[in-house]
Amino acid sequence: MGFKNYNMIFLKFIKISVLFLFFSTFSMNAQTVLLYNKSGIEKVKANDFEGAIADFDQALKIEPKNDAIYVNRGMAKSKLKDYKGAEADYTKALKLKEDANTYYARAAIRSELSDHKGVLEDLEKSGEDKAKQPGFYMMRAISKAMLQDEKGAIEDLSKAIDLKPESSKAYYMRAMVFVSLKFNKEGCKDLEKARLLGHPKAVDMIAQYCQ
Repeated sequence: MGFKNYNMIFLKFIKISVLFLFFSTFSMNAQTVLLYNKSGIEKVKANDFEGAIADFDQALKIEPKNDAIYVNRGMAKSKLKDYKGAEADYTKALKLKEDANTYYARAAIRSELSDHKGVLEDLEKSGEDKAKQPGFYMMRAISKAMLQDEKGAIEDLSKAIDLKPESSKAYYMRAMVFVSLKFNKEGCKDLEKARLLGHPKAVDMIAQYCQ
């Protein structure tokens, strides 16, 4: 066997060794990311949100394009009322991968930040499944009311009530929109329904608007 053949065998050995090292490192990194992510999720469940964020930070240092970990970190930040930080993480996740659930989560955060146009935009992209839930319509109703679309807010709250007739919150919210429009008769009817369903503020509002 000539020198050239030995050289070729040696080069193949080097290539195989490099590939093995690459895949071994890749596998170790992937495993480390999984462990940090799992630890972060467990800490969220235990209400250790700062600890969870620290774990998600470590995972993202290794794998900065993992959309799921941005979502998880955003959730942990939202629990600490770091709404700006949560919004930023959800936005990063959506840039990496569009996802209906992430749009819905960001809509909820934008509601906390009073970005009501942003809420409506995100809810439009949150999928048909979310549009079957009363919470979807209540969130959208709040933003519509804040943007002075009271008619749209009433329509959405009526849909929420259709989906969940026992929701004292939906009746109370619709009552407040009616009252803001000086439709006290309709508002008081909803307030009474909210009272019967146990809403804690209904009695005071009845005393204020329905006497």
